[in-house]
Amino acid sequence: MPRTPDERKWGGQELGERHREVLRAALHLFAERGYAGASLRELARRLGMQQPSLYHYFRSKDELVDQILTTFGFGGIGSLPPGMV
Repeated sequence: MPRTPDERKWGGQELGERHREVLRAALHLFAERGYAGASLRELARRLGMQQPSLYHYFRSKDELVDQILTTFGFGGIGSLPPGMV
């Protein structure tokens, strides 16, 4: 049976609303600028937080991408339900 992405969980743990907000903002940033062009500084700016605060949610940019792919599935932004884009 195929695994269905669950936006509420990461590593078996429930994600808070702010964590999901960080992942959604990062997904949009990567879609706009690509991996190399997306900076954590810009992500923090868009979220209205300090860059070091992002590390509460992930340890590295690579882990951020892994969380996005695991949480939203490989379909990327096109696989998000209506109203989330």
